[in-house]
Amino acid sequence: MFQEFKHYRERNWGDLEVRAGSLDGVVLTHAHLDHSGWVPRLVRTGFDGPIYCTEATADLLHILWMDAAHIQEEDAAYANRKGFARHFPALPLYDKKDAADALDRLRPVPWAIPHAIGGFKLSFHRVGHILGASCARLEDADTSVLFSGDVGRSTDLLMRPSGPPPAAEFVVLESTYGARSHSEEGLVARLAEVVRETVSRGGVLLIPAFAVGRSQAVLWALHRLQQDGEIPNVPLLLDSPMATNTTELYQEHARELRVPPSAIDGMCASVRDADRRARPPPPGAAGAEPRQHHPDRRLPGPRNARGPPARGRGDRAPSRA
Repeated sequence: MFQEFKHYRERNWGDLEVRAGSLDGVVLTHAHLDHSGWVPRLVRTGFDGPIYCTEATADLLHILWMDAAHIQEEDAAYANRKGFARHFPALPLYDKKDAADALDRLRPVPWAIPHAIGGFKLSFHRVGHILGASCARLEDADTSVLFSGDVGRSTDLLMRPSGPPPAAEFVVLESTYGARSHSEEGLVARLAEVVRETVSRGGVLLIPAFAVGRSQAVLWALHRLQQDGEIPNVPLLLDSPMATNTTELYQEHARELRVPPSAIDGMCASVRDADRRARPPPPGAAGAEPRQHHPDRRLPGPRNARGPPARGRGDRAPSRA
């Protein structure tokens, strides 16, 4: 799915060069919408084959695709009410029925075990990044191709680092961030410093974070800082249903993480306990809060602060209106 600038998003409404119904199947390396978000549109336009992915990716897609469809429907309805759409009536790129039909076509494949699809063998191999993220290897009797997907960082706070990729004759490499150097030195220490400064003046720290992957990394960093006594034991609030549901999946797929399951259980328990004690955040709270109204309500206060953004790609479905 195309995101970001409008001239890119317009491409989501174009047709494939082949008929959707002529495709034998779809292979997904991971759940982020920039890689998976157009599949319900593909189903809407006639695709009726299987969609192969890992088990954790399938679980995430049940959250992401339904949320994306809901946003598409809401944006179209709003454009029709306000009368500002270039096309009337404004239509969603796809709706909840399309998303549900796409979910019915998911076929989870176990890790590293070749799975026959037509005349090919498909296998998924871990690459870190987010839950379920993989590189996909396809082979037939003559050759093999490896699709990298998005490869995670070896220093990721939660995800296991990727292992050596399987051998392949050809490699198709994701290169969105290929020309950038990502330094994580001192990020957690800087986060601790900002939390201490904000709490000391009785304020609320807002941390913009995408729902899948980034929010969980922020929560883990905050949880560990509290466990180590580096920051006060203030409530950690995750004000996003999508992020909350995703965080629960981290418990179900704990084998993909570099931290023990008991530690993830403790992190999730601390967030749930804070949610029961306070909502919206009281003075002296820290957490990952992606909702747009929080800055308007909180940031004008001199005691409050906005933390380092936990940026990422692929959570938000673009609209056309």
